[in-house]
Amino acid sequence: MTLTPGLPIVAARRSAIAFVLFIAFMAVLVVLGPTRAVSNADWMVLAASGDAEWRESAGTGAWLGLQTNGRLPDGAELRTGSSGTAVVARGLDRIEIRPGTSLVVAARGSTNAALEIDQTSGSATYTVEKRPAGTFSVHTPYVVAVVKGTKFDVDVTAQETGVSVAEGRVGVSDRRSGASVDVTPGQRARSSSAAAGIAVEATSSSSAVPGAAPNPNAKPDENANAKATENSAARGNSGSASGKGSAGGNSGGNAGGNSAGSAGGNAGGNGKGGGNAGGKVK
Repeated sequence: MTLTPGLPIVAARRSAIAFVLFIAFMAVLVVLGPTRAVSNADWMVLAASGDAEWRESAGTGAWLGLQTNGRLPDGAELRTGSSGTAVVARGLDRIEIRPGTSLVVAARGSTNAALEIDQTSGSATYTVEKRPAGTFSVHTPYVVAVVKGTKFDVDVTAQETGVSVAEGRVGVSDRRSGASVDVTPGQRARSSSAAAGIAVEATSSSSAVPGAAPNPNAKPDENANAKATENSAARGNSGSASGKGSAGGNSGGNAGGNSAGSAGGNAGGNGKGGGNAGGKVK
């Protein structure tokens, strides 16, 4: 007669097998979980203060508070309130976000080779590592800023968008007209919501010509120097000693004596008697 194992023994074996499978499953999650998180969330929050929030994708999801040392996935939307600031980075690329700003990092499935930022409002400073042309760009409602390695500011308001360059070179194009300009250090490109087009103005010097980069090798204005010399000489003729006249002599002697010479003295006196008014004239 064959003996059949009792029900308690069968149940115990099944429980042991289920427990082993559960442990194995948890071990896989522990190994793979952190790897997936790091690969998907590659923006590091270096600093955050005040009213600073983020959500996983633009226009959807719940807003969460930004935490220093936290990680953000590509496509995350960030916003700051009137008292909020934040700094985020990926590799050597860095974004300093000021109050009242909204932007999306690595929009439209960007990769490390081509990184796009959507900034819809506010002000932010971008510090970008050197990279091939056209692989880092900031898209605003009116213009697109395309950079190599550089540092620049983007300011977006309801009236206009401005791009100011501190280092490097930024190509700014108008999304409506297609106009494009290169902006260099000391310049600011701006585009108005009222009309298409881009205006470039100098930011480093109030005397610089709008739309032209400052020229560190520019020579002083020779005409200005000539005018300054002429004015100085004129002042000297009216108040200082000149030729053989005494102090103040040119005021009368030179003005009249030069016109009359030795023939007749001047309005203040003749060659010998005009000394008090114009000095001696020979």
